[in-house]
Amino acid sequence: MAEDGDPSTSNDQKSAKEKDCLEQIVIPPQLPQILKLYTKSAMRTQPKDLLRWTLTYMRAMAEGRPPPVKDRGEAEPVERSPAGLSPGFLRVLHLMLKDKNPDGKVSANDVRTAWEDLSFNPNDIEDTLDKADLSNGRVNDWRKVLVVFANTIPPSGDVAQTMRVVCEVLTEQPDGAEPYINYALWWELYVYLAKVVRNILSEKIKKVSGYLLDRTKKNFCLIGPRDFLNSDCPPLS
Repeated sequence: MAEDGDPSTSNDQKSAKEKDCLEQIVIPPQLPQILKLYTKSAMRTQPKDLLRWTLTYMRAMAEGRPPPVKDRGEAEPVERSPAGLSPGFLRVLHLMLKDKNPDGKVSANDVRTAWEDLSFNPNDIEDTLDKADLSNGRVNDWRKVLVVFANTIPPSGDVAQTMRVVCEVLTEQPDGAEPYINYALWWELYVYLAKVVRNILSEKIKKVSGYLLDRTKKNFCLIGPRDFLNSDCPPLS
């Protein structure tokens, strides 16, 4: 019989208690898959503030909303705006905001919240929000706001490259394929960019229209960067 104070008795009791505790822990069967998806999403997205991003990610998953995750990779070096925005992060913003409101419009606060959820500083986008006509409580079609943000990504102000980014963000084509989008939508956003943001003359817009209408009719009314970046297309700006 072990005497009082015998170390072996104390260790046996401790082991028994630990065993009882372990037997009471139930690991949900979904947990490994949840953690696997979370880890892959964090590695693909590379958020600046992992804790804030994690909170947004888990809340979105619990509520059945699109999480702030890049759905396709971005090879470094990546073009980024002064605020840190890349085409990949703009696509994430699009997935988060496109269905934010039933009418497709967003407010400055909607954009600021999504921007912060991606670990960016909201103070860095105030000028962009003003250009997107979201000051003083106004709202605007998210896709038009998206164009203004795309125009901040280098080479900043280049209309053709901005519309390339728009195609990459809005496309539903698989990763690696030509990022086609509907021509009517592309044209609406190009005209908005040309007239409201870049003040491009209507004569230039008409020349672009004449060329692209004929070209896209042959491609089921779809347009991709190769259509307006080729040497035969009139300059977009």
